[in-house]
Amino acid sequence: MGCMLAQQDLESKRERAIYYISKKMLEYEQKYTLLEKTCLALVWATQKLRHYLLSNRKSIKGRVIAEQLADSPGENNEFLKAEFPDEEIMTVEDEVSDTKWLMYFDGAVNNRGQGLEAAMALHIQDLDVFGDSILIICQTNANWKTRDDKLIPYNTYLESLVRKFRNITFTHLSRTKNHFADALATLTSMLDISATMEVQPLEVRLQWAPAHVNAIKIAARCSDGKPWYTDIKNFISGKGHPPEASGKEQRSLQKLASNFIICGEELFRRSFDGIQLLCIDEDQAAELIEQTHEGVSRPHMNGKMLSRKILRLGYCWPTMEADCYAYVKKCHKCQVYANLIHVPPSQLHSLTSPWPFSVWGIDIIGKITSKSSSGHKYILVAIDYFTKWIEAASYASLTSASVARRRWRICVKRFKIKHHKSSPYRPQTNGAIEAANKNIKVIISKMTETYKDWSSKLSYALWAYRSSIRSSTGATPYSLVYGMEAVLPVELRIPSLRVMMEAGLPKSVWAQARYQELQMIDEKRLKALYHVQGYQRRVERAFNKKVRVRDLKKGDLVLKSFRAPVYDPRGKFKPKWSGP
Repeated sequence: MGCMLAQQDLESKRERAIYYISKKMLEYEQKYTLLEKTCLALVWATQKLRHYLLSNRKSIKGRVIAEQLADSPGENNEFLKAEFPDEEIMTVEDEVSDTKWLMYFDGAVNNRGQGLEAAMALHIQDLDVFGDSILIICQTNANWKTRDDKLIPYNTYLESLVRKFRNITFTHLSRTKNHFADALATLTSMLDISATMEVQPLEVRLQWAPAHVNAIKIAARCSDGKPWYTDIKNFISGKGHPPEASGKEQRSLQKLASNFIICGEELFRRSFDGIQLLCIDEDQAAELIEQTHEGVSRPHMNGKMLSRKILRLGYCWPTMEADCYAYVKKCHKCQVYANLIHVPPSQLHSLTSPWPFSVWGIDIIGKITSKSSSGHKYILVAIDYFTKWIEAASYASLTSASVARRRWRICVKRFKIKHHKSSPYRPQTNGAIEAANKNIKVIISKMTETYKDWSSKLSYALWAYRSSIRSSTGATPYSLVYGMEAVLPVELRIPSLRVMMEAGLPKSVWAQARYQELQMIDEKRLKALYHVQGYQRRVERAFNKKVRVRDLKKGDLVLKSFRAPVYDPRGKFKPKWSGP
């Protein structure tokens, strides 16, 4: 927080800065409420500038701040809710109204009826008193009896004051809800001032915007057709302030003009690196941006680099960076040669299959350049979205006759697959099958020996995929389909514990155990479904962090990307986008 001590010049009626001080708040001070921070700043400034205040003006007594606000109401009968939130401090009128007043006190210091005396001086008849001292509240309401000899005189005096009001109530509040009175009491305890000192008015100004914003609005004013720096140049030349400017605008213009100088007939602005920047108007700025961006050299740089380059050339105007960004966005060359957009435009919406073999995804791997020894060049892959069970077959050519051969026709009839087409540019149901294709290609590439025997390795790749745990389900596809884990060939060569235990069982006992596993398969599938839903939520959260929404409406002109390998005579220098 910072503080500036200023003194008004009697001749020019202007404020002159005398002293500046600043302080960094401690960690516990940063947790204060706004009112507590205000009181802290007031006490700190009073202590630091004590020698100035004592030599010129008398200090303010913290205990009587509330009385001072009541004695000096605001102008135009305005409420002070902006300066004091959650408090309704009303102005005093000539005629006493029937409105009920509210008074808050802090029980740690206010126990002598001073607040009631102030209310009586204002001729208040209806009053609601709130305090955080349950002892004072209960004794005043006669709920508790006063036994301490020191408190009996105060209680008697308080009862005499209560009888002078027409309607008065006392209510207990917690300390957290009585922060306003508590802050005033804290301020009182930190200041040691005698009661004979005079109370000076406390003026509080609320600024809704930083001071430099008003200065920029003054400097950038060009509604009359004149350049933005006209008022600054006239002020430096000795022609004074604009006739319509207020006192605050005049002071802002005076501070803003301190960074400018006149050399000849031109206005220059001082920069931090010592270079004098020439001030130009809107027409000159538009021409300068155009020539710098796509002039003789035509670098077509981005908005940030363009504004920095113009700054290095020695020019300036108030909206230089914003104008550079806006110009680059409208440049056609920068748009058609821009990089392809890989950021997703919409959020991810995952699909969940309700039961096994209800939704299938089908895709093709190929054309495989090194065809197999049997002449096959394509692999047709299908995957169940629930169990991740995968089926695949290789073909020499993908025609309706070849696909409808016995093996694939049996698979379609077995699982009752019905085919629905999806968009080739945005496949709605091919996310899982694309991942399965990648895994199948990786497994086959590691199994092949001559790179032409891949079709014979396809069945082994499917077996490896079905017997591996999938991250999305947390189980193997084989266990979700058949209710048990597959027995690997290595378990027969080197008998595992499961094989050894089941080898000695009678056939009837083994069949009974198998039936029991099938009875529990629904629970295992339900557990896998919960696992899939949790996995999809994690993927959606990670995906949606990268989303940048592009709101396009009907009639908007857009650019189309060159994603297909279309021949272009420009070769490497062809644009990445076409249109609009």
